[in-house]
Amino acid sequence: MESKLAETFRPERPFLKWAGSKTKLVSAIKPLLPSGDRLVEPFVGAGALFLNTDYPSNLLCDSNADLVSLYQVLRQQGTKFVKECERLFIPENNREDRFYKLRDEFNTGGDSRRHAALFVYLNRHCYNGLCRYNQDGGFNVPFGRYDAPYFPRDEMLAFAKRLESADVKVQDFRISLWEAKKGDVIYCDPPYIPLSLTSNFTDYSSGGFAIDDQKDLAECAVEAAQKGAFVVISNHDTAKARKLYEAATEIQSVLVPRTISCDGSNRGKAKELIAVFQPQTALSIPLISGTMPANQESVGMRTLKNTTRHWLLENHYEDIAALIDLVVAKYERDGAKSRRNWWDTLAGDKEGNPVVVKGVKFPVLRAARLRKGWDATGALCRNKKEKFPPIRESARWPA
Repeated sequence: MESKLAETFRPERPFLKWAGSKTKLVSAIKPLLPSGDRLVEPFVGAGALFLNTDYPSNLLCDSNADLVSLYQVLRQQGTKFVKECERLFIPENNREDRFYKLRDEFNTGGDSRRHAALFVYLNRHCYNGLCRYNQDGGFNVPFGRYDAPYFPRDEMLAFAKRLESADVKVQDFRISLWEAKKGDVIYCDPPYIPLSLTSNFTDYSSGGFAIDDQKDLAECAVEAAQKGAFVVISNHDTAKARKLYEAATEIQSVLVPRTISCDGSNRGKAKELIAVFQPQTALSIPLISGTMPANQESVGMRTLKNTTRHWLLENHYEDIAALIDLVVAKYERDGAKSRRNWWDTLAGDKEGNPVVVKGVKFPVLRAARLRKGWDATGALCRNKKEKFPPIRESARWPA
């Protein structure tokens, strides 16, 4: 059904110029939200919902390390940081040559405060406020050609004040949802399922967001609800999305402005859906065996169907699943942006040699090599009697 929006709602504006307007979507989501102990946003993005709610505490997570670092610097340094950002908003920096020079500086890393300030500059000067990375992790959105990009001083200061009640961290959505507990209100605003082959803007972080990630999100939402959390997910309103969220308690549809089209005449409205997962009775979910990294002990890991982990546990490879956990945790500690397909890792190279990732050597699994279509006859396989695993071709993991 079409959501009726409260006419009195006047949303606080995020300071980031994100692709797409979230104002109408936020006004449709707010009436659905219950009271709770904590708001959790696994895909915080520009933080529009966080800015317009008032929960006692907030957990803001994102896979985009640049975004999270920006929020951390803003919370710590407030007015001092805002003034540094403002110094970049001068006429001589609103030229194409200066934009690409500053974009190159941003992509080389450096001091965290300067890097965060450049992120704000790029967001306001690049085309349409897009946030997109190439396969090497470099920000690659072109110059926006605006007459005088707006500097959001008041919005940044308001956001800094709100961040006082928030914990902000780089974290994969799977872990954020696994940590969910009774009383949490969770809003997931993932990279959307594309409406067409030409509208795929999912490279928000360098690893992208594949359909397997969409499937994992839907399953994680069910699990979080089973533990007593209230979960809301937004996405494009497509048949594929409705199929993904068929376990939802309720699905609403809302028309929102569409602003990412290159063709100005094609910037109309698009239907988005809001899927609600009401809290359910908690279920017992098995943990893997093996030694977990210290910062993951309280998290545990779930067993989603149709994943690399599910097949490993079903075939008694708990030790390899634990090795993957260790490497994933190290990726997070190092702030890595890449993602890894673990079936590629477990297949080894084409000569049958094990792959070493972050200093951890993985045994070669015969089933993984067969899945890749490689000859496993002479490979140094862990078990030559393994059967071809009946799971998805792309089993992606957080990195």
